[in-house]
Amino acid sequence: MPLAYVVLKSGHAIQLTNLHFSCTYGGLLEGVPTEDVNTSIIEGLTASAGRDFPNRPVHVVPPAREYPDEQPSRSRGRVEFMPRVACVGTFEADAVGPDADPVWDRSWLTVVWFQEEASLDGIKDALADLAWGELARDMTL
Repeated sequence: MPLAYVVLKSGHAIQLTNLHFSCTYGGLLEGVPTEDVNTSIIEGLTASAGRDFPNRPVHVVPPAREYPDEQPSRSRGRVEFMPRVACVGTFEADAVGPDADPVWDRSWLTVVWFQEEASLDGIKDALADLAWGELARDMTL
C-alpha cells in the first residue's frame, strides 16, 4: 500500500512507496551554508539515493535558494540557504514505455527535493511539474 498518491500536472498518477526526511543542514557543524556546501549536500543525497535504490534512476528537483547577504565573504563565498527539509522519495506508476507489458511492468523513479516542513502536504507542490514519462524507468515486477 503506497504512502501517498500524487497526480502530476501532466495528469500522470504516481505512488509514493518510500520516503526519508532529513534536516538539510543537520551535518553542518560550523559556519554557514554557501553554494559549495549546498552543492555538496545535493550530491551526497543523490549518491546515497543511488546506492539505496540502485536499479532506479535518481532525479533532483532544483531547490529554491535564498541569499540573505548582498556580498560574498572573501574566503567562503556568498551565504546561500535552501529549504530546511531534504526529502528522498521513491515512486512508482504504470509503465510509460510503448513496449511495456501493462500487467507486469511498472515505472520507477527516486526523487530528491527540498521543502520547508517535514510533511506529506508539500510533496504535491514540490513534484507537480515532474516529467515522469522522461525521467522514470520501466521495470518488470
